[in-house]
Amino acid sequence: MTILTVGETLTLPSLREAFIFAGANGLQRQVNYVTVLDTNSSPDIIRNTMAVKDALVITILALGNKTEDMLVESIKVLHGKQEAGLIAFINAQVGLNGFNLAADICNKLAFPLVFIPNTANFYFSDIIREVMEELLWLNIQNSQNLPLNKEDLFVRAVLSNDWNMIHRLRRLGFQAENKVEALLLLTLPTVETPDQQLISRICETTKVYYRNKNIATYTAYQEKVFVTIFPSNAKQPVSERLTNDLLKLLDVKCIAAQFCTLTSAEQANQAVKLWNRVCDSLAKVFPHKTVFTIYDLGLVQNCLYIIHKGGEDLGYYQRLLDVLTVKERGAGFGLQETLETFLLDADSSGIKAAGLLFIHTNTIQYRLKKISELLHTDLGQVSVHNQLSTAAAINRLLPH
Repeated sequence: MTILTVGETLTLPSLREAFIFAGANGLQRQVNYVTVLDTNSSPDIIRNTMAVKDALVITILALGNKTEDMLVESIKVLHGKQEAGLIAFINAQVGLNGFNLAADICNKLAFPLVFIPNTANFYFSDIIREVMEELLWLNIQNSQNLPLNKEDLFVRAVLSNDWNMIHRLRRLGFQAENKVEALLLLTLPTVETPDQQLISRICETTKVYYRNKNIATYTAYQEKVFVTIFPSNAKQPVSERLTNDLLKLLDVKCIAAQFCTLTSAEQANQAVKLWNRVCDSLAKVFPHKTVFTIYDLGLVQNCLYIIHKGGEDLGYYQRLLDVLTVKERGAGFGLQETLETFLLDADSSGIKAAGLLFIHTNTIQYRLKKISELLHTDLGQVSVHNQLSTAAAINRLLPH
């Protein structure tokens, strides 16, 4: 369990000009609260009103109605109440002897006494807010039982629609929109469990890449997936060109899915679940792709469902391409391979298909015409395209 110590509070912006006057051997004391002590509080008042322990006490160190002995006694009472330490604004009324007495007792009790000089731009409220933010953040970390940063938790909160966590993070000063415009998911297919160094490199490279293009993003590693959220105020949502450039920059084998025009965090959550369901099967259906769309993922999910269900639906799609298989054996046209490449790998582009099959575009056009004749259909029709794409994908997923 991670704790906040007095020494760690001295790294906060509001305490950057503070210095340890005495009790440095107690800087490891735990801080659980922060409170303000009135200058004129007597030892008896402190004894009767301080109700919690481990509090970082803020005050103006002045004698007021107290003697120097009462000042020392007040410090003893704070120590006896098991408070964390004392942060004090220096007041010249205390005098050299008073400072020396305070230093002696603090060093003896290992009770930290931290001074803020008169020249400091000092506000009680800043110290209280920053200490409480740190305590809240540590509480979140400990409750999650993971060494997460705020961006990790924000991404997780958005994907799970955890509004309580989003509000808590905003209280910590993490300014971000919870509305999702687009989503980018990355997975390392050849790495089962990436080490922390690789995770950090990919997250930071992704952030810097989009930041340099003035695109707002939040990136984190969540359950074997690198998730990048583009909030609704992001300029230029994801595009295949940007994603491909990012993958080249990462210099590690990745596959990615991009989702555009999302309308809610719930849709983003569903997109991640869909990615996790079909990710392992994508390479079988799309061996030449590294960047996938929602259509690609939906096609693979539908095919996996048909295969799992079996029966007449599966038989229908298997028989759909039988005529191409028979003709391929008899004439060596490679019709089924041509159709699968054209539909699944080349985005229905004859030029792309020709490049992938290393044949002339005229040959592609001849084969596509032949396929249309054998199937008695028009490959340009949307319904036909969807049916044949499903049949081709099922054929690639089934063992041969």
